[in-house]
Amino acid sequence: MNVEQMIERAEKLSQEYTDGRPDTRDFKREGCYRTCNISGGFAFKLAINTSGIGCNRAEWDFYAMTTDDVRKVLAKPRYISRNGKVIVFDCLTMASDTGKYGTPERGEFVRMAEECADAVLSAVRKAHNEGICDLHQHNFGRDDGTGKMVCTDYGALAFRAEDDECVYNRDALHQAMISF
Repeated sequence: MNVEQMIERAEKLSQEYTDGRPDTRDFKREGCYRTCNISGGFAFKLAINTSGIGCNRAEWDFYAMTTDDVRKVLAKPRYISRNGKVIVFDCLTMASDTGKYGTPERGEFVRMAEECADAVLSAVRKAHNEGICDLHQHNFGRDDGTGKMVCTDYGALAFRAEDDECVYNRDALHQAMISF
């Protein structure tokens, strides 16, 4: 899938909602706030509630506003839909793709994810004097072409940047980043 097709698919998916929930869901790849649809080499994260939209926007904004050293350990968002319901990343190998617990491949993946989690914590603390949460093995992905491991889910930052109505606010994230 080329970039234009990816954007078209993201916008289409962002409009295919019934009663505030995405019509396309992958329960195997679903968290508390978002579900992930894999297509054409891209991972489309669809918000399954208002908090999911905040997580999408927080990932997009944090990646844009943080330092190069932090970006090195984060998955790079490629596109966010106009309504914020869908954010797109390159498709990576996730823990659930590496086999069963206890297998050598899964053990190596977990080791790499733990090392990357340490690198994420270190980079974010150095840049913003604050940590980052939700860094478990299922929130890391490996680029099989380069072998590089990155954090694929840093949307929980949205909860540090909510306004009085508990809605994600970009300015609040920015303020938090400079005052951590």
